[in-house]
Amino acid sequence: MYGQPEPELNEEHLCWSIDLFNEGFYWEAHEAFELLWKSLPNLSPYRWLLQSIILSAAATLKLNMGLEAPAGRLHQKAVKKISQVLSSEVEFVTIIDVCATTTNIVQAAESGTTPYLVVK
Repeated sequence: MYGQPEPELNEEHLCWSIDLFNEGFYWEAHEAFELLWKSLPNLSPYRWLLQSIILSAAATLKLNMGLEAPAGRLHQKAVKKISQVLSSEVEFVTIIDVCATTTNIVQAAESGTTPYLVVK
């Protein structure tokens, strides 16, 4: 986060990021997940998963601001990243329930509702 030392990018940071998202702190969650996302290789399916979450956070923030068109574009980008995640056939080792979370993000994008991240 701005003006603070870089956090250690570990499971504790991931849990904190998930909590921010699920509690409705979408900008802060976006920033927290971005630190994790930047630390991963470009072609990593885990990076794509985090990018879909980041895009979903940004879309939800825009939706809460009443900016429906930008929110819709960001949701569609999140859905596109999710399709990459699901087609990767990678077994994810993470506390995030990838199937439930990606399904929830897609449903939120289609219905204009608030997404949430599901943990195992």
